[in-house]
Amino acid sequence: MAAAVPATHALGDAIISAARAVDQYKMVQLRATTVQVLVRAQIGCQAPSGPVLVSLGNDLRIWVSFNLGTVSENDRSDLAEGVVKALVDAGLRLSSQMYPQAEDMAERLTLGEMLVTRFGT
Repeated sequence: MAAAVPATHALGDAIISAARAVDQYKMVQLRATTVQVLVRAQIGCQAPSGPVLVSLGNDLRIWVSFNLGTVSENDRSDLAEGVVKALVDAGLRLSSQMYPQAEDMAERLTLGEMLVTRFGT
């Protein structure tokens, strides 16, 4: 019995660590897929100067946003439409954390919001 308690804790820690590693791997893959889709659509997304930023957040989410210093207000709408179309066509979707019920992700992106990328349409 004395050996079972520490072994149980060690097993629990190993399971949690493995789950975190899987989550991190999936997010790195999602980020890579997002970048590949945007590059194929000829949308610049290379940090730090690209017009679109694709970031792996501390929350293990992939965030897509505009680099507002490089995108004029006049160009944001067309660029946002291109980003959303490219991602949706590739089977990815964007969602707003600030406005979960929002349907027009191009508008959210145009307004400067950071959006979360997910697999699935």
